Amino acid sequence: MNWKVTINAALALLLTTAMAAQENGIADGTLTTCEGFLVDTGLSAADYSNNEDITMTICPLAPETITNLYWNLFSLGEGDVMEIYDGDDTSAPLIGTYTGSELQAQDITASESNPTGCLTLHWTSDASDVGNFTAEISCGLPCIRPLAAVDIDGEIPWRICPGQEITLDATPTEFAEGTSLGTFEWDFDDGATNDSDWPVVTHTFEEPGDYTIQLSVVDDIECANNNLIDVLVLVATEPSFAGSTEELHLCLGQEAGLNGEVAAPTWTGNPGVDFGGALFIPDDQSQCFSSELTLGSFEPGQTIEEVDDIENFFINFEHSYMGDLTISFICPNGQSIAVHQQGGGGTYLGEPVDNEAQAEVPGVGYDYYWSPDATLGTWAEESGGTLASGTYSSVDPWTNLIGCPLNGTWEVEICDSWAIDNGFIFDWAVEFDPSLYPEAVTFTPSFGPDCDSTYWEGPYITSNGDNCSQVLIQPEETGTFEYVFTGINNHGCTYTHIAEVIVSQVEVYAGEDILVCDEELIGNLILEGTASIEDPFFTSFTFEWTPEEGLDDGSLAEPTIIELGQTTAYTVTAYPSGIPACANSDEITVELAEPIEIALPDSLFPCLGDEVTLNGLVYGGWGSLEYLWSTAFQDSLSSDLTAYDYPDETMYYTLTVQDECGTESIDSIHVIVQTCEITIPNVFTPGNNDGLNDMFEIEGLLSEYDDPNYPGSKLTIFNRWGNIVFEDEDYRNNWSAVDMSAGTYYYIFEWAKRDGTTEFYSGHVTLLNRE
Repeated sequence: MNWKVTINAALALLLTTAMAAQENGIADGTLTTCEGFLVDTGLSAADYSNNEDITMTICPLAPETITNLYWNLFSLGEGDVMEIYDGDDTSAPLIGTYTGSELQAQDITASESNPTGCLTLHWTSDASDVGNFTAEISCGLPCIRPLAAVDIDGEIPWRICPGQEITLDATPTEFAEGTSLGTFEWDFDDGATNDSDWPVVTHTFEEPGDYTIQLSVVDDIECANNNLIDVLVLVATEPSFAGSTEELHLCLGQEAGLNGEVAAPTWTGNPGVDFGGALFIPDDQSQCFSSELTLGSFEPGQTIEEVDDIENFFINFEHSYMGDLTISFICPNGQSIAVHQQGGGGTYLGEPVDNEAQAEVPGVGYDYYWSPDATLGTWAEESGGTLASGTYSSVDPWTNLIGCPLNGTWEVEICDSWAIDNGFIFDWAVEFDPSLYPEAVTFTPSFGPDCDSTYWEGPYITSNGDNCSQVLIQPEETGTFEYVFTGINNHGCTYTHIAEVIVSQVEVYAGEDILVCDEELIGNLILEGTASIEDPFFTSFTFEWTPEEGLDDGSLAEPTIIELGQTTAYTVTAYPSGIPACANSDEITVELAEPIEIALPDSLFPCLGDEVTLNGLVYGGWGSLEYLWSTAFQDSLSSDLTAYDYPDETMYYTLTVQDECGTESIDSIHVIVQTCEITIPNVFTPGNNDGLNDMFEIEGLLSEYDDPNYPGSKLTIFNRWGNIVFEDEDYRNNWSAVDMSAGTYYYIFEWAKRDGTTEFYSGHVTLLNRE
């Protein structure tokens, strides 16, 4: 696209009364004036002549002021010289010696130390080459524009946040020597201006976007800056946290991740459009006329680096006499190019109204361009009749503009140094190479991946991973927790996003312990597991029963016991489906009532008079057991164990045990009371049939109810010759000795006691004869 900075403004007529011609040809002598033009000897119609040698002094009207010459045209032939002195004759200090085009667009001013305020010119031309010059005469200091400058606490572009207060300091602004600040205005490009705070001003941008802050300053002699400070401010766009964790439902023990994502939308602005203005050029030789065009769309600090950076300069213009015009374009830093320097005589520009009676009536403007690659010559070279619309060559070289800043105030300056004509500029423009024009201002606030730019904060963070935007958490308690994700962009703006994490615990209940008294119930016995959690986010649960053996399906909440070989502790584990880390457990005991087993010895053999404790060891059963001891005489064991009167020698004690299932078991112990001492007689009288001492009776050996009677007790009888006359391996007090003669016999008695020990006795017994 071919960009052109231009205006299509409605024609603004500046009505000005035509002034008498004030064109002053250089001549020997003194000229006292504060207006008009100093021109060469050819005036504006021709060049000066060869071999001229002129000294002219120009003084101000009032002695308290000084003279200034603005050389709007200065094009000397080779060897021609202009010398200028700071005073009323050539004995004054020499300001400078100038040749060629050195004075083009320059001001030469009498110094304040010059008491006369006059300038003296010594002009010489040689025998070859001629040229021309024109200078605008004024009194007072020339307009040396101030240079606006600011210090900021940042870099350009200045990246800030909405609502952030920024400070600019205009202290570095420079004014010409002898001048100072008159007025100023800050323009913040958001509709706000400030003309009260100097040199420091603060401002806040509330909305995202790109803003170019400018500072206009005017010094105390009404000279304004034509440079731009171009403080480009990029106010961050509001980011989005789309993709970041909003809410998380966890159960106790679960590890989960929080994801943080923050991104700001791209801001796209529109490049500004800058326009020139309409300008009436009256028949006035007292001053030059200019129109300003302020450009601010280019990158800050962007300059013309080569001639090809310039596309063209444009003017839509009509004028009745081309020969008396000087047309220059001046860039923001004061560099200039004169595209036309008089010449061309009475050539018309456009279709003027060449009638002094209608001096203020505009004619028809033609489009005239000046371009580095023009195929036409200069206006003077192409003069005659009416100058056609077209693209022309410049008088000055285009290299004059290398280094010019693109942004700032550009001027078109037209000086009409001959009377009886006028003209109008309808619009004008400067156009640069299309590649120099900026695209739309585009920026995207960025958030870095490192932990100093994006990060999560909150309790129970277990891992930050590779960056702090994705973290792992594992809460150690239930409750609702806030986690804050912070993003800090490259503008320094801080934004936060809150994620709510709700942590609940799974409550699991396996039911009450179960007693199975009847094995026939197995197969219809159901375990009733339940799981619950306060957070309704979790809607289903997975169950796992262990051990699974004996259950129809261990993955059910309520499985059926189909086999139960013994008392078993079952554990039910439950968790929200798909989240085993949230598991909780409970245990239930299914107790299979075992048969009651009573471990009692078959019998006890206490000694007569001993206190005996009966200890019954009981195994099995369920719950608390009831114990009942009962006693019965031996003869009653076949009946109902009712206790009868009984002798002390023997007794059966019965233990009855019953559990909570109603299961009962019975066992008995035979308590045999024995004499724990024996007496062996030393005499007995067998065979007399008197019922006394008929047997060799060892007292205490036998009891009425012994059966068998102390098995294992052995009696051996020897005669006096040592021969065994009687031997019994299971002696029952049954030796009668009826076939033995009276006399002394010897015995050895091995007493096998009921407690399992054996005692040995020996001695003699006398057998008396029968009577």
